[in-house]
Amino acid sequence: MTIFKSIRGRLMASVFLLSAVAVGIGAFGWIIAGPIAERARITDEVDINLINFIRMQKNIILTTSDTQRDDFQSQQAHYSDLFDNALAEWDPIASAKGKQDIQDIRTAWNEYKEMNSEVI
Repeated sequence: MTIFKSIRGRLMASVFLLSAVAVGIGAFGWIIAGPIAERARITDEVDINLINFIRMQKNIILTTSDTQRDDFQSQQAHYSDLFDNALAEWDPIASAKGKQDIQDIRTAWNEYKEMNSEVI
């Protein structure tokens, strides 16, 4: 125990203790952030695909070229599939309330797709 009686020993012990605390906080943050990061990623995917779907809808309405319209419609179908796939990723990690919310989103999404097909 003579190592703790010198300044050098106390500094080394302090650095070691602070390092251990930092590693502990980092590990705890990594454990907690994993599921949260996954949910944030899926939410971002859903948002981006919905925005792209709506953007393609706008492009379909504004274009005067049939070839561009066909291209925009195929892109819109692609974003629709990506949106559905991103929603499906929620199923394994959603709570009971979340599953009900996802079902409500799916119902509204299907209604929106029907209105979209009428508009375009």
